[in-house]
Amino acid sequence: MKSLIRYFALQSTLVNVVTIFVFIYGIYALFQIKRETFPNIDFDIIQITTIYPGAAPETVERLITNPIEQELGELDGIKNLKSISTEATSLIFITLDPDVTTSDDAKNKVQDITDAWTGLPETAEEPRVKKIETKQVPAVTIAIAGNVDEAKLRD
Repeated sequence: MKSLIRYFALQSTLVNVVTIFVFIYGIYALFQIKRETFPNIDFDIIQITTIYPGAAPETVERLITNPIEQELGELDGIKNLKSISTEATSLIFITLDPDVTTSDDAKNKVQDITDAWTGLPETAEEPRVKKIETKQVPAVTIAIAGNVDEAKLRD
């Protein structure tokens, strides 16, 4: 190691050339490198939303949420499955195992399963399948509140 340091100490021209090369390459890389302020991140989560107007949460769970969950039980690559049944709405969240499947492939398979499912009540809307990504969530949300009128808050 000492001989390497001694060599570079004696070869000042070589050291200067290498330093200038690294500096110029750094400036070039600064302008060429791709960068984003808020990059799109895929969370490996798929959401299935089904609207059943006027239905109670128990009815939504019995007629929509549970049957769809049973159909999804055959799908490979599911790490976790959570569902919420509220008044008139069924939400199913599928967390994927990225080692087994990609989110695009899983979304297509889930869409195929929900399209082929025939137990949907007549007044219910078709299930909507979507991937959860950062581009769907605002990066910054600002709320301003106070005991003044709306025009004053806007100003």
